[in-house]
Amino acid sequence: MDIFSLIIRFKACLYLVSILSLFGYSVASLASVSYVGSAISSTSLFTSLSVSKPTGVTTNDVLIATITASRGTSSFASFTPPAGWTLVGNQTSKTSTKSNAMSVYYRVATASEPSSYTFNISSLTGAVVGISAFRGVDTSAPIDQKNGNGQSSRRSFTTPGIKPTFSGGALLAMFSVASSRPWTIDVAAGMTTAVNGYSNLLASSGGVSLAMGYKINPALASTNVSASITTSSDIGTTYILSLKPAATVVALDHIQIEHDGNGVTCAAEVIVVKACANSACSTLLPTAQSINLTASPSGSLGSSSIKWSSDATGTSTLATGSTLGLSFTGSTTAYLWVTSAGTVTLGSNATSTSCYVNSTQTCSLPFTTSGFVFSVIPTHTAGTTSSSNITLQAITGSGGGGGGGSCVGLSSGSKSVDLAFSCDDPSTCTSGVQLKVTNSSSTTTNVSGTNASAGSLAYTAVPLNFNSSSQATFTLNYPDVGKINLSARYSANSIYGNSNTFVVKPAGFSFTNIKSTANSAITNPAASSASGSKFMAAGNAFSVTLSAINSSGGVAANFGNEASPEGALMDFALVAPVGGNPGSLAGSLSVDGVDFTAGVKTVTDLSWNEVGIINLMASIQDGDYLGVGDVSSTSGNIGRFIPDHFSTALTPACDTGLVSATPFTYSGQHADVDITALDLNGNVTTNYDSSLGFAKTITLSNAGVTTGFTLNTLASGFAGGTGTDTDVVYTFPVVTTAPTNLTLRALDADGVSSNFPTDPTTEDTPLFHSGRLSLANASGSELLAVNVPFEAQYWNGQAFVRDLEDSCTQVTVPTSGNGLTYYGNITASNTAPTINGVSSGAVALVAGNGNMVFPAPSNKQTGYVDVSVIADSIPWLKFNWKGTGNINPSARVNFGLYSGNKLIIYQREIY
Repeated sequence: MDIFSLIIRFKACLYLVSILSLFGYSVASLASVSYVGSAISSTSLFTSLSVSKPTGVTTNDVLIATITASRGTSSFASFTPPAGWTLVGNQTSKTSTKSNAMSVYYRVATASEPSSYTFNISSLTGAVVGISAFRGVDTSAPIDQKNGNGQSSRRSFTTPGIKPTFSGGALLAMFSVASSRPWTIDVAAGMTTAVNGYSNLLASSGGVSLAMGYKINPALASTNVSASITTSSDIGTTYILSLKPAATVVALDHIQIEHDGNGVTCAAEVIVVKACANSACSTLLPTAQSINLTASPSGSLGSSSIKWSSDATGTSTLATGSTLGLSFTGSTTAYLWVTSAGTVTLGSNATSTSCYVNSTQTCSLPFTTSGFVFSVIPTHTAGTTSSSNITLQAITGSGGGGGGGSCVGLSSGSKSVDLAFSCDDPSTCTSGVQLKVTNSSSTTTNVSGTNASAGSLAYTAVPLNFNSSSQATFTLNYPDVGKINLSARYSANSIYGNSNTFVVKPAGFSFTNIKSTANSAITNPAASSASGSKFMAAGNAFSVTLSAINSSGGVAANFGNEASPEGALMDFALVAPVGGNPGSLAGSLSVDGVDFTAGVKTVTDLSWNEVGIINLMASIQDGDYLGVGDVSSTSGNIGRFIPDHFSTALTPACDTGLVSATPFTYSGQHADVDITALDLNGNVTTNYDSSLGFAKTITLSNAGVTTGFTLNTLASGFAGGTGTDTDVVYTFPVVTTAPTNLTLRALDADGVSSNFPTDPTTEDTPLFHSGRLSLANASGSELLAVNVPFEAQYWNGQAFVRDLEDSCTQVTVPTSGNGLTYYGNITASNTAPTINGVSSGAVALVAGNGNMVFPAPSNKQTGYVDVSVIADSIPWLKFNWKGTGNINPSARVNFGLYSGNKLIIYQREIY
């Protein structure tokens, strides 16, 4: 036979989502949180602090209060909230001289809310309290996730990360710093500042600053999210929390009936019924419903020809006639048998009902005696040839059989069948993209697509080989993405058939054009180890072009054009160093579908805050591409990332800790220098670690000039981002150099420097003195003690003078044979010196003074002593006293050798 009978066994895709509630039933879903307002108050040296209720607060609004105080000692302030406030969490930080404490509380507003709230403080200090109010928050359990930490002195503070659980919520970050200065929340965190204030203890260790920032409906990232601020160098505490949105009632929007648009009298038609919570039917209601589904016959077709079944074979008959009672939750499927040719109109007794054939709205369902039947076409991957053959069968049939009909095949042999495909979601096909159909003889035909809104399909003749059962097989390859369906037509006999709507998902994502955002000439070298080429400084922005692709690597241009646009979610993984700190990736990690253009989106604000090499990963934003599951890909190596800059800090060799003394180091004296590797925001890059292989050789200089330095390289010893060069020596080019502040600069082999223009405090400016020990000759009576001038001196720009800042230098009291040589009748048993009252061993100078004293010799002996202070352990204080090189200071002490003119009875000097 030449006649092809059209039957479509349209196996509609069932999306097993949380589904349906019908007819006046409603379900709970989550609302969206909104910001109401804030208030702030501060105090100095009071033990209570009142803050006003934020303007606009109404019943069931949730108030978040943060109170913080700083003290000038190592003990913490504590707080007592007014009645009705619940503690969320406490955080503290401290040093040996100051402390910082923060407490966070929440309260659900009532109908009789007071106009202000008074918090009590345990001690007199500076304090700040801020309140932010939010609406639409779950009043029974408002706090979703929370975390906090205390941090030591630094220039930036970052909260620990949390992962919000609910969409439609809010993210709230709090920062407290033991300082009297305010600051602003880093805009890169995407937050809006709600509170920003400080106490009135200006320039005091008891001053404290408080900032609160919020973000409504933060993206549900697969990694933790955090927020940060930039301040001057202080101690501080941070806290971050997410608010859970309240449940809200969602009513039934309409009943949606889906069918394939053609039925045959010998087979069942699949009818899918959905209870929709919105007009797009993208959300289904999850409560049980009962409705009447109708198939109203027209013309001569009687209701006795209509049967309903729970299976495609018709063996389980539910009802005969035009009405079927259904009880279901979410979505359900029924099978409709119409045993005589004619048309039925589908409907229900719901208030609102719509019917669709793919994306075309129609409730009319004609039944004929012959047609094409497609096998169920499963989900495909873009650009990949279907792994199993698709079957198209030409059948005809008559009444009878289990469900009321019996189907048989029609014809065999090679036939030219017109095939077309239409784009259902997105409803517009990408221009020029064709579906490849390959028949059983390996002949491939390109079939053009038709937009869902088109009035008619664009068919293409495709040669197919039908077997004795009237079945032809072929494979499909579609290079784009979306929901599509096939239609078949044999125009000679006017028979038709439609396939089910099936999804073609992306093969994955590609990551290209990875480069510095600020300088496009800096591109990703894809280093594989610590010796690989450098790429970006930690914390700086880099760009990546993210593309949805097919299996051949081509761009799937329709990605992001779906009715509910599909987007992408980016994440990352640490490649190297193995065992290092993964750090955190910041930027636009959640890319909405509307941001894709022809399947491509370039993200320009990514940044990673560590040192090493990473991969990027991308997946479907909601984890489910058009209901068929996730798609994910991983990039190649990105990096090597290096520190953004260093900070340097020299520990002065002489630092008494006294307020009256200025710390300094002598020219030529060993000093310890701490070098810390930092990201752009001043956070330590802990992977800059010698044991992990990512630390480089560092050279220290004076603002780039290495002249005068020795032992100023650090080739190893970095751990957790910090290294200490314990033997740095800087020597003035000439000894007559006035006190000088160096600009201590660190530069590593990658060119990373401590020269950070926006923060000059990253480079220490230690003070150096050009010094010497001075010992002067002295004479005196054999009857009296002799004071020997002995002091540490420095060149003040005009002369060597006593170094009043030096109470650090230690010298050893000279002894006979070790600095003392006796002559005449003077011996070690007659007299021996003391330095600052100490007669032996090591002794420290006091304000540069040695106070060397020789007591009067016993038995009134006369003579002299040659004195030398051995400075071998402090060679930077030796001096070129004789023009032959630096030597120990020396002098001669005489006793009774110069008695004066015996004729003079009394002599007085007048000035």
